[in-house]
Amino acid sequence: MFRTAITLLLILTTIFSKLQAQDDYPPVTWENQFHDFSSMAIGLPYTAEMTFTNNSDESLFIDNVRTNCQCILPHWSNKEIPPHKKGSIFIVLTIEKTGIVNKGILVGFRDYRKYTLLEVSGHSNNMSSDLIAAKSTQKPKADIPSGDYGQEDNGKLSGKHSGNISSDVPGDPFRHKSKKEAPKPSISITEQDLPDVTQDMPVIEKKYRYMASREKAMIDEINLLRANPKEYIQYVEEYIQYMEKEVLSNSSMSSFYKEEIETAYELINELKTMPSLSILEPHQGVYRAAKAHGEYLYAKNIFGHIGQKGSMPWDRILAAAPNLKDGNENLVGGPNDIRQAVLILLVDTGVESRGHRKTLLDPSWQFVACYEIGEVDGMPNCWVQNFGK
Repeated sequence: MFRTAITLLLILTTIFSKLQAQDDYPPVTWENQFHDFSSMAIGLPYTAEMTFTNNSDESLFIDNVRTNCQCILPHWSNKEIPPHKKGSIFIVLTIEKTGIVNKGILVGFRDYRKYTLLEVSGHSNNMSSDLIAAKSTQKPKADIPSGDYGQEDNGKLSGKHSGNISSDVPGDPFRHKSKKEAPKPSISITEQDLPDVTQDMPVIEKKYRYMASREKAMIDEINLLRANPKEYIQYVEEYIQYMEKEVLSNSSMSSFYKEEIETAYELINELKTMPSLSILEPHQGVYRAAKAHGEYLYAKNIFGHIGQKGSMPWDRILAAAPNLKDGNENLVGGPNDIRQAVLILLVDTGVESRGHRKTLLDPSWQFVACYEIGEVDGMPNCWVQNFGK
């Protein structure tokens, strides 16, 4: 019996050690976590290789890379990195407008919850040296996607950040497109093309009068999708038909529209086998979080998920609704049409993880709130969608 107790203790100790290891920062040493491309030609891709060493006695795998910017395309191998061997990730950055960029990329390793933060920066080569010098003194902090990476007081990376791991929270898919080329109201589907977004859903009760009518309509649209994903395919098909017309009429954006169409067909295949999901109930606490973050973004004229004092979406939602256990957020801007805004998030072109789509279709959500911000950082019709459970 004593031997059995010792065996059980060893098993429990092993399990605890593995669980504890999952909370640790991955055992790697990076040769470079920051790369400055300096002068860059607009529209041309630039590549940086970020190299690291596996310091552990076990193989490692990169299985999650997050970025908020469609201007960044990460490449990495799915093969294992053997113990004490080198691995790398390639970051391809393409700038599409005049200015200085500073972007963050979070790299996640299998079985480790904490991320490594990489940063890339550069400026367009059509900027004068005087303007570069002036702008450099105001260089923005890196646009960092959500994830638990942490920083020590001296600014060095650590695994001590207290944030919670949640599903992907990518940024707006059109945020970093050229303002002249980004899909905006000029390509929005008209009310004549699409049926009323609320015709198949009951009107939200009067007790939710703290929301504006368009915010209620956005919730109705999300619930229309979740109530019957298969039926929603008809609206995706209408969206595809519209994009096919744009391919013929707008050659400068044809590559984008073709990619959007291809991803939309991928979405249709997913919706074909998806069961009905929970209908989401508006929640005033979740709405307070969405509204506060929207007002913060509007005041600062920025569009991203990091809020006041470095807060993450789930931080804000749980602070405003302490009875909930988890939350997440989508951001979208561009089209005035509510259905098209939801379709942009649902199709999710350019976001490899399909993080917006996953958030919209997460079966565990119980509550929702939508806040319409307005124009932010040159992007019209910006929204915050918050979810909770």
